[in-house]
Amino acid sequence: MSLDAREGEAKQRRSLLVVIATCLGSLALVALLTYGLIQKAPDTSIAESLARGEPTPAPSFDLEVLDQGSPPAQLRPRLERATGNGQIALEELRGVPTVVNFWASWCTPCRQEARLLQETWERVGKDGVLFLGINMQDARSDARAFIDEFEIDYPSVREPARETGVAYGATGIPETYFLTADGRVAGRHVGPIEPDELRAGIRAARSGRVLGAQENAPKPELRLVPVKPKREQPDGQDDESPKR
Repeated sequence: MSLDAREGEAKQRRSLLVVIATCLGSLALVALLTYGLIQKAPDTSIAESLARGEPTPAPSFDLEVLDQGSPPAQLRPRLERATGNGQIALEELRGVPTVVNFWASWCTPCRQEARLLQETWERVGKDGVLFLGINMQDARSDARAFIDEFEIDYPSVREPARETGVAYGATGIPETYFLTADGRVAGRHVGPIEPDELRAGIRAARSGRVLGAQENAPKPELRLVPVKPKREQPDGQDDESPKR
């Protein structure tokens, strides 16, 4: 075989290897993206169950305490036990109706509802209704500044990523869930909550009667998913860590 023929054959083999490598890389990328979408897709079982008028067990969590708050006397012993190890697990809150609010300091709609949530907590907390904030994908220092700004004194926990939100079916924040004393979801609200909606949700949590299907049905057209500023650190960052 001539030298030119051998060189031509070698070029063909190299070209074939490049094509194969490119195809394999593309397939791997598609697989990774698909895996990511599957893993991160919100669970719709809560919304579907509530839309049928059926309460459903609340997904469990065990998250770092961001702020213990100042619970009223009726709730203080329960929360002191729950937060003793620096974490709050949902199972430790069984026995009281609970309002769970997903929020972040960089979320503008969260600011719209912050004072209402605090004022309502001040009224109903002493009657045995617990409020719990779940801070998502936020810098710890920014989250604490938000709590200070709005003088929030119900407990908050910290979710560095979004696994808990995904388990609850939240695709954006703010979002609020109303849990019965036996740990079932009796209602949810998408977006910044209004006084009437908050009162209705608390009634559902107390009574165990699910909010109407219309209130609980998914409403994607109402979703507002804020774009997280680049300066924010999703987790694992200490307060002193640089923010993106």
